[in-house]
Amino acid sequence: MDWDCMREQWQSRSTQARNSELPLPRENEKLWRRIRQRDAVESLIALVLVLLFGAVAGLLWHGGLIVSAGFAVWLAVACLVIPVRLRRARKLFPARESDRSLLDFLHQERRALRRQRHLLSTVLWWYVGPIAVGALGFFIGIRGLHWQSLAYAAVVLLIGFAIERANQAAVRHSIDPAIRAVDEQIRQLEESDG
Repeated sequence: MDWDCMREQWQSRSTQARNSELPLPRENEKLWRRIRQRDAVESLIALVLVLLFGAVAGLLWHGGLIVSAGFAVWLAVACLVIPVRLRRARKLFPARESDRSLLDFLHQERRALRRQRHLLSTVLWWYVGPIAVGALGFFIGIRGLHWQSLAYAAVVLLIGFAIERANQAAVRHSIDPAIRAVDEQIRQLEESDG
């Protein structure tokens, strides 16, 4: 965004107009679009897995594999948490068509970005960890403890590690720079207003 142009528009308006009529910055629209697409895909997959693991839990229970049935229920619940958490974070996105001031919009966008940062930074605890525990318990409940269980555990942990590292990279390369940019925009607007 051309900050010199925006600053001139900002300074040339009355106080009331400054608070309601400035165009909103567009830098993070692409990021928000990617976040919404990611959320849609992950939520759809998670909801399909909820149904799948729920059905599998019933079959395992009737087949007498109580431990694996319990871990299938665990996995269904873990998968149900995913769209709920993603939706809660996504609800913080500021509406672009609102009549809020530019500064209020930027503060709300910063809150939403910080929530996304927290969501991605803690993926090990609410996403990877519960699914890994469920997957390992499910497999070991069916196959028992032997070398195949250890190999499966190694694969699950490797995939979990890769997911966690990918999310940390997303924080460093997408979310943190966006937060810094919004912070700078807020600083410039507050300086030009003061």
